[in-house]
Amino acid sequence: MSKYAPLFNMQIKDGKSDMPKKEKKRFDDYIKTLPNGEYSLIVKKIGKIRSLNLNRYYWGVVIETIRSHFGYTPMEMHDALKWQFLREEKKPIPTIKSTAELTNSEFLEYIQNISIWASTEYSITIPTPEEVDY
Repeated sequence: MSKYAPLFNMQIKDGKSDMPKKEKKRFDDYIKTLPNGEYSLIVKKIGKIRSLNLNRYYWGVVIETIRSHFGYTPMEMHDALKWQFLREEKKPIPTIKSTAELTNSEFLEYIQNISIWASTEYSITIPTPEEVDY
């Protein structure tokens, strides 16, 4: 079983849930894999989540460019960048926001902050999406 639960999408119409048949089947199939126990279900209104292209650019270009400079694995670099740019210190113990929860605009801002930091602090130039294939 994966460390992370999959996301399931649905719409709410007139106070009732409307999950497409294919999504409902995927949900039911996932539930069958879980052992008996108590679980939580979170229902959250979503903005436009980041696109697959943006995700490929992040991992294939941004992470790869910076990690090769520092010698980190991709996941180590991802974790370090999240700590640097997505840390929230509003509570007694700091937390790190997940990139999976970012909308396209939030994710673009995150990437822009990384690019500025990498360039300013370490003279690392991260190619723009228009400059590379990913």
